[in-house]
Amino acid sequence: MTHTPSAVLGLFARRKEIGYAIMREGVLYRYGVMRIRAKGNGHEFAKAVLRSLCKLLTCIGSDGLIVLEQLSPSPKAPKPKADIPHIVKHFVEGVYGLVEIPLAEVKQHWCDDPNGTHDALAEAILPRYPVFSRHLQDAKRYKANYWEKAIIAVGLAEVGVLRSADRKHKPLPRRSKPV
Repeated sequence: MTHTPSAVLGLFARRKEIGYAIMREGVLYRYGVMRIRAKGNGHEFAKAVLRSLCKLLTCIGSDGLIVLEQLSPSPKAPKPKADIPHIVKHFVEGVYGLVEIPLAEVKQHWCDDPNGTHDALAEAILPRYPVFSRHLQDAKRYKANYWEKAIIAVGLAEVGVLRSADRKHKPLPRRSKPV
């Protein structure tokens, strides 16, 4: 028996911004981009990420599924402890269902090209979710890049739902002790 999560939270993080999309029963429920306002990449940064994440986790419930971009190790990448996806993964692992998907797989699903650009990916997702077009009309380039993170988070969430339906996903028990 497969378990369908009540809500799916897609997260796409770049630098100090997190694009998010919450889907309930296949319908886009909430979306946006959160800016992490903390200096540096240390302990204060991690606390700021977790504060933002807690606001989103209250919307998905205890049997929700979280979909993150799977990061490949890179010599140019910052330390894993300072990276938003690693912070999120460490915090939610064992509490919520977690699916990590390589961005190339998301690009393959939406664009039929695993090496496509973020712009091409956002353009492929946009026709299915016209609500984003109001944000992109007459937007300056920096604003378009800002909303692109939320659009890609929607793509991640949808691919995460498809992937979780393929395998048997059971909700994990809640931790008895708070983190």
